[in-house]
Amino acid sequence: MSDAFDPDTSRTVRRLMDCYDLLTEVCASLPLPISLPQEVGPGHWSDRADAVARTAELAYEVPASWEVRDSLKCACLFWLAASDLLLAQAMEPKRYRPEAATAVLLTAEDYLHDTRRDLGIEG
Repeated sequence: MSDAFDPDTSRTVRRLMDCYDLLTEVCASLPLPISLPQEVGPGHWSDRADAVARTAELAYEVPASWEVRDSLKCACLFWLAASDLLLAQAMEPKRYRPEAATAVLLTAEDYLHDTRRDLGIEG
């Protein structure tokens, strides 16, 4: 992701990274933890997206309640959708994409908070 984005896109990219951090915390707290890459910088973005996609594939194999598995999978899919919107924004800026990505991230965050609650994670 580029630092040359307009302020709205830059803010949305930061929110995407914050959501990734929350996803990383949730995945590390699963009964069978899933480790996601922590490297920072634009060169590692595809590694993060690939790891989130793989986590979405593994979600139904996690030894947890269906609520946890379902919320985790949905959070991953919404995060990936927001990431795709921001990648498209980098290629061809459109005014609506940062706002659309933010709306998608809000949903991903809601699913992650549900997952945290179902796992009994405090905070």
